[in-house]
Amino acid sequence: LVKIWDMLRFAIAETFMPRDSCTNEHLRYILSCLLSGKMQCWTGFSKTPNEDGSKKFIGFLITRIHKEALTGDRVLSIDHIYAFAPVENELFEVGMSTILKYAKKNDCKYLTGLSENDRIGLLCSKLGFSKRSYYFKEV
Repeated sequence: LVKIWDMLRFAIAETFMPRDSCTNEHLRYILSCLLSGKMQCWTGFSKTPNEDGSKKFIGFLITRIHKEALTGDRVLSIDHIYAFAPVENELFEVGMSTILKYAKKNDCKYLTGLSENDRIGLLCSKLGFSKRSYYFKEV
């Protein structure tokens, strides 16, 4: 985590909701949650290695498990998803399948996420996810 924190910090700020509202306090809180295990960081690597033979870092997801306040249901939320390079559909599908298995193993009733990226929305729809809510913000 320490080795990729600069990249994560940039990407978290880019995907923070509401847009352009991420502060250093938010970043410190997220880092604290990652280090304490309250949040999870999932990384994706390309099948094709770099020229030096090392794995090519593609992107990441940050998730957290929490209890839905009204129902008490356990929920795995994808809070941040970011790619530094184009992600093949197959890699996205394998990643989401892994996240779903993790959610089931941790007795989560739902897997939720929030993204402004249309491609992520389309890929999630192909995997059977549905759009269940809309994000509102007073202007």
